Amino acid sequence: MQQIIEGIILKRLPYNDTSHILYLYSQDYGFMPTMIKKKNNPKNNYAAFIFPLNIVNVSLKLKPQSDIQFISSLQSDYLLLSIREDFNKISIAQFMSEVLYQLLKYPHAEHSLYAYIKEWIIELNQISNEYCTNYHFIALIKLLNFLGIEPENNYSAQKNLFDTSQAHFKTSDIFTENYELQVSELWNLFLSKKNNELAELKISRKLKHEFLESIFSYYQYHLDVKFNLNSLGILNTIYENLSL
Repeated sequence: MQQIIEGIILKRLPYNDTSHILYLYSQDYGFMPTMIKKKNNPKNNYAAFIFPLNIVNVSLKLKPQSDIQFISSLQSDYLLLSIREDFNKISIAQFMSEVLYQLLKYPHAEHSLYAYIKEWIIELNQISNEYCTNYHFIALIKLLNFLGIEPENNYSAQKNLFDTSQAHFKTSDIFTENYELQVSELWNLFLSKKNNELAELKISRKLKHEFLESIFSYYQYHLDVKFNLNSLGILNTIYENLSL
């Protein structure tokens, strides 16, 4: 029996001359490898819907014992034109799709996690271009709660240094570098502020690099995951275009 499944596109791989493999994070089944045939008919062409983080509805006959599900049709109820056309948002979407692909490879539903990712994608699409460049940080930090590894935010004037291994803030000393304190302050802000406030933060390109490295170190320590991201260079282009 055919059924419609909503999912988020994490990765596309060409399989042969006639088919693509699509890796989806689905609402009801979690991580889902699928295959879809290319359509040559312009009136029934799925290519326009296949891009990183698009939210799609796929029709398929679910076979639980199969390693890959076969899609008979694909459509989308969301017109994510901004993510498709704006360079900064394209870069962020490519980056986050790679991150999520490497994080979410388990075949069971996490409805609250799916709902958050979907909400974040729609928000990224809607936000003004000038305020989107912190949105990958927002996602990476907020995801920690859903993954069960959110640090304690005990930041204060006395405890102002973020400790990755202990997942909280500790007291700095005379050997603490200034950039470490700046990164620690960013951890505090992204753990405590609302998205609209975080979107307006002005962060220098150097500090963006340091903050991202700190976040990756945290993921690696607590989830034993080391990201291998092809899109990181594209994301860095956003940083280089900043005037700060």
